[in-house]
Amino acid sequence: MQDVPMSCGDVLWPLQARDYQDAWIRWDRAGYERHVAKRPETAGWHQAIGQTLADPDLVVELPGGGTGYYRKGVVTGKQRNCFLYVIVRWYGALGDIATAFPVTKTQPYERLVRFRK
Repeated sequence: MQDVPMSCGDVLWPLQARDYQDAWIRWDRAGYERHVAKRPETAGWHQAIGQTLADPDLVVELPGGGTGYYRKGVVTGKQRNCFLYVIVRWYGALGDIATAFPVTKTQPYERLVRFRK
């Protein structure tokens, strides 16, 4: 694999995007590769993850820290009716993607941060 940035829509490799509040969020290469080894179907979801972070349907504060972003309709195929759920851990002002996967309902959370009606 090469180490130069590769364009994936509005996102660069390693995955970098801005969320709906303009905060930088990234997915470092090692974390991404570990994640894709466990969930290979997510390998091509760079654009869907960027869309989820930039314009989420729901944002929640998670137990134990971190933020959960949900967006419906950004994943195609058999998961097209699911929400894409992206978990971000924060290190100061920089967010690190911990995982991303499809869900049909919200996961446990501490506090609702944003809800799009």
